[in-house]
Amino acid sequence: MQRISLSVQERSGISRVNEPSSVGIPFAIGKLHDESLLHLEDPNGNDLPLQTNVLSYWPDRSVRWVLISTLLSVPENSNQTLTLRLDSRPRISRLFVTEDPLNSSIRIDSQDLKATLSCSNFLSFRNIQSGENSTAHNLDLSTQLIDANDICFTPTVTEAISSPNNGDVTHSTIYKGSFKSENSQNLNFRSQVEFFSRTSLVKISFTIHNPKPSRHPGGIWDLGDPGSKLFKSLTLKFSLPSQSRIALKQDINGAWIEDSRISLSQLSSGGENFTSNVHKNAKGVVPITHKGYRLETSTNTTEGFRASPFAHIETEKSAINLFVEKFWQNFPKAFNFEKNQFSIELFPEAFGDLFELQGGESKTHTLYLNFDSNKDSLNWLSDPLQLKLPLSYYQSATALPWLQHHSTDLKIDSLIENGIKGPRNFFHKRETIDEFGWRNFGDLYADHEAIDHTGTKPLVSHYNNQYDPLYGFLRQYIITGDNRWYELMIDLANHILDIDIYNTSLDRDEYNFGLFWHTDHYLDADTCTHRTFSHSHAAESYDGHSTGGGPGTEHCYTSGLLYYYLITGDIRAKRAVEKLAEWITISFEGTGSIVEQLYKIKTKELSRIDSVSTKNNAFYFEYPLTRGTGNYISTLLDLFILHGDDRVLANVEQIIQKTSHPNEDLANRDLENIEDTWSYTIFLQSVIKYLQVKASTGKLDSNFEYARGVLKNFGGILLNDTPYLSKPENLEFPNATWIAQDIRKAAILNALIQYNIDPSEDVAAKANYFSKYCGDELSNSDQKELTRILAILMQNHGANVARDNAMSNLPEYKETKLPLPSARKPFLYLKLLWRLIRILTRFSPKADYKWLKFRISA
Repeated sequence: MQRISLSVQERSGISRVNEPSSVGIPFAIGKLHDESLLHLEDPNGNDLPLQTNVLSYWPDRSVRWVLISTLLSVPENSNQTLTLRLDSRPRISRLFVTEDPLNSSIRIDSQDLKATLSCSNFLSFRNIQSGENSTAHNLDLSTQLIDANDICFTPTVTEAISSPNNGDVTHSTIYKGSFKSENSQNLNFRSQVEFFSRTSLVKISFTIHNPKPSRHPGGIWDLGDPGSKLFKSLTLKFSLPSQSRIALKQDINGAWIEDSRISLSQLSSGGENFTSNVHKNAKGVVPITHKGYRLETSTNTTEGFRASPFAHIETEKSAINLFVEKFWQNFPKAFNFEKNQFSIELFPEAFGDLFELQGGESKTHTLYLNFDSNKDSLNWLSDPLQLKLPLSYYQSATALPWLQHHSTDLKIDSLIENGIKGPRNFFHKRETIDEFGWRNFGDLYADHEAIDHTGTKPLVSHYNNQYDPLYGFLRQYIITGDNRWYELMIDLANHILDIDIYNTSLDRDEYNFGLFWHTDHYLDADTCTHRTFSHSHAAESYDGHSTGGGPGTEHCYTSGLLYYYLITGDIRAKRAVEKLAEWITISFEGTGSIVEQLYKIKTKELSRIDSVSTKNNAFYFEYPLTRGTGNYISTLLDLFILHGDDRVLANVEQIIQKTSHPNEDLANRDLENIEDTWSYTIFLQSVIKYLQVKASTGKLDSNFEYARGVLKNFGGILLNDTPYLSKPENLEFPNATWIAQDIRKAAILNALIQYNIDPSEDVAAKANYFSKYCGDELSNSDQKELTRILAILMQNHGANVARDNAMSNLPEYKETKLPLPSARKPFLYLKLLWRLIRILTRFSPKADYKWLKFRISA
């Protein structure tokens, strides 16, 4: 393994000492087999603290991605280059963890902090000692949830899981449980408490979750659904000794304020559009009246717009610093100190309205404690350091496909750059509809839906990761190193994981753990928030529109979540990829319920068989040629990258071969009907992704050749194709999004060259034509900065340079006469009968009851 250089830049004028930092590092196949041999050294050649965690393996069991965690000490306004190398010497750990099963506790010794953490009582710290001469003391954080009826619920721990290895950098304990009162149970919670060596820092991530399903009557997903949980407040409270002192500053540049009573409440975003309709409650009312934050002491009240507060508490025995991540962005929030009690109000009662956590919805907050007498010890959290790898290293490790500084058409790069630099960049779009607050922050404004909107307030429309801008943000960060892309990536990932994914197992199987669609086209979100369909849409529907529905296969994007996990190590994203793969598989294949399969045969299969005409010899495929099937393939490929299970890859090959054929007559596909068939290009791009995965592992077998043949067949169509907008009469809404979608054709044509399927000059010329067309036309369009267009361009960035990485060692594709799927009706009926027999052998009364229950009650 070569020595790997990592860079880190301090740009905020804050001297860093032992600041935790981590990054996922990819390795080419066969390059690393033992991650414990990795060592990290500073510019002077001294070893830095290092902890490693393998996130993904190649099929040969060599390391594919590994998360490295370290502690950085960087002088203010300086740059450093670190080196990752192999060394057989053992790494020395200075973080010691001792488990005490008898007392259900864990003793942490991080060199700067010693503390005992209870495994049965949530956030109970005992025998805390920070520094050599400090006096041991205790700290309890009491957590209270007050529901709409003023009933107080407190957390009950059902499981505490300690990380298995004693690392040199970090140790975490994960708590799971629920909020309970004497007679009832409310929300679930999950919390990770993390300690770091050589520091007195504690990081706490805290997630509340409503596991119940929404009722969504008639396919409507509005606020006010019976499956929602309503509550007044959620608070973490510190009970402090008498004579405790507190100081608070409203942001990194603020002055410290000390008083016997301090209250800081952020009740809105503080932006110009702080009363936006995005904040409607179930009654359709925006309950926000105050712009920004209010800071009150015993003698004074001041107001401002946006607070990112730091707090410092001193007692006779200790000092504690506190910081809540993204405080104003996830409003409402509050800090309160009075009568020797300090509280962090994650959902403050002072907001004046009930909070509604919808069925399957979560919210995660992250806070930091530091047992340090230095008031400014958490200043670094205003701009954390980021370890960065050079683009050339990502390219050499084949971390992501088509990584390039620039595409062959610089206009496309310039268009994408509008996402962070243009007058309507993604940060500016947030302000347009005030896409802030605990439920909204991180999502993107779907401004393309408001092109023809007229009204006194902007049309509210949520994007919900359509065409995977999360993947696009991550790619752009890797390519450019610009921290603004990283910020967008982190914010969007957290929103998707908490809000956009239907995190319940108690609804229909074709909904559970699925990704909600973007807000309905051209209609204001009203009270459906990020869940697509509102009761108000029925009266406003455009022609041909039908109201109602839930998560669907044509809106499933996992690549961003996969690589976000591989870059950050966030285990929630790994679980999301696994659950989305499970959900989309059930959506296509069913649950195994006999009643379900009979219903599917009656409503779909029989009509499809009856439509087969033996006269024109149309062919029968089991999967539709749509983006839904493409998403199915792409999701399973992401699962394969995550786990390396060859059975998953075999499933992908079956799907490809039951959807298309190298020798089929494409005249039967009705590809001129653009509105109904355009997304076959997304299916073909999933086939290209399959070729990439197979080629990266060296498995160039007959299944690989079959996929090459499918691309060859469709390539002939694209060679004679024209842009979508050349036939506007065939489009319902002929807008600039269709220009962006043409970039997919360039990607497919370039893949014909990359995989030596058809390396002719005609193919290269046509690929260049579509790429240049997209760049030229969008550069001159007033719609070029719209969210959907930027998302499509980011998702497909670099595909037009695929031919620069042509597999010269791969023989040119040779056509073979493979048998076509039979279209004879007797054979299809026999095949259907055999499927029914297999279903009967797996009969499950429980599965059939569950399937029927939801249909009868709907």
